[in-house]
Amino acid sequence: MAITPKVLFALQYDYVEDILQKRDQTWGDSSESLRQQHFKFVRTFATDGSLVMGGAFDPPSDGALIILKMKDRTAAENFAKNDPYVLSGAVRNWKVKPWSVVINSPQLDGKLDP
Repeated sequence: MAITPKVLFALQYDYVEDILQKRDQTWGDSSESLRQQHFKFVRTFATDGSLVMGGAFDPPSDGALIILKMKDRTAAENFAKNDPYVLSGAVRNWKVKPWSVVINSPQLDGKLDP
C-alpha cells in the first residue's frame, strides 16, 4: 500500500529575550497589547482551517511552533511576514519548513487534506 503524505508547513519562531514583557505592551496604533493583536491575527487562520495548531514552547521564551495548511510555502511565509509578532520585532528569526505528514490520529482524518 502506497502512502501519500499530506504536506503541511511548520513555522518556527525564535523570540527576542524579553518576549514575555514585549507581548504585553501595546504596539503600533492599536490600544491592544501585542499579544492580543497576534491572537486576533492567528484566529482568522484558525477559523478558516489554514492554521492547524500552534503554541509556544515551554518556557515561552524558547519560541513557538505553528502548523499551517497552506497551498504553498509562499503562503506560509506570507502568514509569518504579516503576523504582528514578526512585524513588531518580537520574533527575531523565523523559518518555514514543509512537513510531510504520513500518519495522524483518526480524529484528524480528512481534516489535513488541502
